[in-house]
Amino acid sequence: MVRFKLWFCPMRSFIADKPNKNVHFARMSIACGLAASFTGVSSAHMRVANRGRKFLYARAAALYLGHVALAIPLTEAARALGRDRASARRACAKLEELREAPAYDRALSGLESALVLFCAALPNVEARS
Repeated sequence: MVRFKLWFCPMRSFIADKPNKNVHFARMSIACGLAASFTGVSSAHMRVANRGRKFLYARAAALYLGHVALAIPLTEAARALGRDRASARRACAKLEELREAPAYDRALSGLESALVLFCAALPNVEARS
């Protein structure tokens, strides 16, 4: 039998340090997957230190969706993506600015709705109504 050790997980420090915060990690994984598929970025690239424009937007969208739609605290959302709270705050502020454009507002509203509906269908991942 093959046993997977915790050190194979890229987010091992998050899981090991905060075992009671695993629900935030699960929620952020869902938000990352949705933001990655929307922006055309691989979800594996969401947690690496790549500063390309599309990676930054995808990461910012995941942080914003996790914080706004799923009510995850910014500190926990940032930790799930390997960032600090200040970076998460700046990313959310940038997306709030972009929401003034109708196209961005419609896109983010659709992503929020999809995320809330998806998480509502899961038994252990509750979404904010």
